[in-house]
Amino acid sequence: MGSPYFFLALLALYGDLVKRFAPPVIALGIVYASAIYILVMIVVHDRGRTRKIVEWDAQLVNVFVFTLIITYIFQFVTSFSASIFEGLSHLFYIVVPLSYIIVVQRYWPQFSLYKLATLFFWMMIPINTVGLIQFAIQPDFLLSTEYSGILGGVIERNLFHSGFFERYPSLFASADRYSAMALMQFYFSCVLLTAEGSTARRTHLWVMFNIFSSLVALGIAGARSRILIVLSVIVLIVLSQAVRAIAFPKGDMRSRAHGLRFAFLGTFGLALGILLIALAESEEYPILLFLQQTFREGDIQVRLLEALQLAWIPHDVSLFGEGLGTIGTGGRPGEFGIHSIWLESGLLWGSLILIGFLGIIAILTSLAFRSALKGESVQLVVRCVPVLLLLFGLLAGLSSVFELSTGILMACAIAVAVRRSNLIRQSASMSNNKIRSPNLMRAAGSS
Repeated sequence: MGSPYFFLALLALYGDLVKRFAPPVIALGIVYASAIYILVMIVVHDRGRTRKIVEWDAQLVNVFVFTLIITYIFQFVTSFSASIFEGLSHLFYIVVPLSYIIVVQRYWPQFSLYKLATLFFWMMIPINTVGLIQFAIQPDFLLSTEYSGILGGVIERNLFHSGFFERYPSLFASADRYSAMALMQFYFSCVLLTAEGSTARRTHLWVMFNIFSSLVALGIAGARSRILIVLSVIVLIVLSQAVRAIAFPKGDMRSRAHGLRFAFLGTFGLALGILLIALAESEEYPILLFLQQTFREGDIQVRLLEALQLAWIPHDVSLFGEGLGTIGTGGRPGEFGIHSIWLESGLLWGSLILIGFLGIIAILTSLAFRSALKGESVQLVVRCVPVLLLLFGLLAGLSSVFELSTGILMACAIAVAVRRSNLIRQSASMSNNKIRSPNLMRAAGSS
């Protein structure tokens, strides 16, 4: 049946191309059918090596994921006054990505982020090339208006004081989708770069190239929230390595040197990013100017306080809510995630949904905290990014996280993040044996 790694990367990065030639409903049907097909592929792939989950954290995450899936199904079948199509769309929007957490844990225990990352890096090269052409040469290059309207996925973002800038989508249906995949490219790059076995010079150059490409793509796509997540990840890596150097001064010298090297690189990168934002004056790079204005105007705090205020239970909330798919548009989850959950799902279903999401966040946060105290950068990156994404989704809207491409990649990351026994072993062995240079695409594609 082929390698699930290849089909996962292909669906995440090129699934939107279906929307260029098929009507919206048909296109969505094709991409979600493809996602379900990959789930089946994983179940039957190497089933002889399937083992039961023994880690307590993984079992707890499974409980919360099952709670979410069952709750969404029950809410859908009891949403009598809601549109069946929009309710079904919303159901698939959330349940399909969540199913990847359970399926990858139970039926693909040998799943490796490193194999998926190698394929992902290669497939991002054409996408980033198109993004660069749209930004620097021809703004309408390979844009499609079949699915995304007259702008073809370009998003016009207002600056604070005057004017606006355009956020480009590359090959995707929207600039938001492009920025989400750029964030995942940065995420995979950090996982590979901080792996202690990744000592080959060609490995470093290849991963650094992907980090640079992801940052450029984030600037072209222009999503402020995901750029802030990147800055947060860099801060966490630096702090974890500092803790490791201070708390374990007599540890293995090679490991300490490796950690301090990346702590220095992270500090340098963070300082450079802050300097670029602080000195931004030209509208040639409007995202830097926009970030500068954001910090000066305090817009982040305003948005965060607004989301937190809306997270309280509304006074007019009902027991069962307005029905699944009634708040967002076209079956997508509505803006301000928790607020939309209360209105759409009511006290009963809404409480169960929040328990499920907050339970997953609590487990991943606990694991990330332990990794930070030990200075374990690989585990910290793997675990903290899904936490940041889920928190962002609950505050700003679940559509930003459970859009299919981001959702299935995040689910695979969560399935790895809750492992304890083999996460370290896989990071070292995969870095040593598989990721020596860009010529290892064939190895990454094999099981």
